[in-house]
Amino acid sequence: MSACETYAVKVRADNNHQDGSFTGTTNFDTDSARSITIDDGSSATDQHTDSSTVHLSDKFTFTVQAQSNDQLQVTLTAAGSNLSRIDVDMGHKPFTTGAGTVFLGDGSAVAGTVVSADVSTSFPATLTETGLNAGSNTVQFQIRSQGNGIALPESIQTMNLTVSAKLLDSGGSTVVSSADFHTYTVRQNGV
Repeated sequence: MSACETYAVKVRADNNHQDGSFTGTTNFDTDSARSITIDDGSSATDQHTDSSTVHLSDKFTFTVQAQSNDQLQVTLTAAGSNLSRIDVDMGHKPFTTGAGTVFLGDGSAVAGTVVSADVSTSFPATLTETGLNAGSNTVQFQIRSQGNGIALPESIQTMNLTVSAKLLDSGGSTVVSSADFHTYTVRQNGV
């Protein structure tokens, strides 16, 4: 049997001393094989050399094989230094909007983009896409780092970012365990 197919089944007892009659037909659907894949595993290191620059990671697209109303939970975690003059967050285009731009070159979010809180080494940022369709869903994400206008310190600070994801059913139980899918490094480099 294959995933995402409908099968009709009839049952009949057959033994040594009598043959039974067939039951009525019962139709059932097989569950889809749930999975998460990504089209881009890493972005190049971005280096901020002044306090007003905006850098964007590569846009990365998750393809999720789901059942109806599953949820994709994507978490951005940081290691290394907390950047004192650079704010880092993540945005995504909901699967219902289709492919498109997440952030513009100036760092502003395109209408309909959902944006996380800023990430730090103490507090990860999480975005959850709910109500996925049965079958294949695509959700696009991008990480944004932008100067907050305060002069950069003289020391170099580096934040290493990891994007992980897991698939939850409609009740919030994990059905595809969390795995790391994308990495990105942001560096704050004072003058």
